[in-house]
Amino acid sequence: MSNDAPTATTPTPREAAAALDLAARSTARTAGIGHRWVRSLLLAWAAMTIAVVLLVGLGGIPGIVIGSLIGPLFGGTIAIWAARQGIRARSLNGRYLLAVVLWAVLYGATLVLGLPAQAGNLAYWLPAALVTAVPMVAVALLPRHAGRTA
Repeated sequence: MSNDAPTATTPTPREAAAALDLAARSTARTAGIGHRWVRSLLLAWAAMTIAVVLLVGLGGIPGIVIGSLIGPLFGGTIAIWAARQGIRARSLNGRYLLAVVLWAVLYGATLVLGLPAQAGNLAYWLPAALVTAVPMVAVALLPRHAGRTA
């Protein structure tokens, strides 16, 4: 004996279709929010990078100290902000990781090549600051992949 007969709690085909449509719209809306959140994070990181590289390169010892404090403060602030967003964006997996690795390589190379040989040289530090920020800006401005949640 089969128990496939509809019960009072079984949705009708129309109700099931409406529920699936609502789920699809909710997923799309959440994906948009997640994508905007990741974009904001990456653009803020790029701006912080430019400021820190310029401070470290042009600010002497005080600039190095202040620049060295900004990074961890920014990271802590972003970690708290991210935890409060309630969104786990899929783009934080691949593209974000690639941006972070490229940023770290460029940032490290900028400091190794620039300190102390180029200390105070705006012709070195301004382009270096802009180039170091490129991975974050590039990933932030890439369009969202179809079918991804962020």
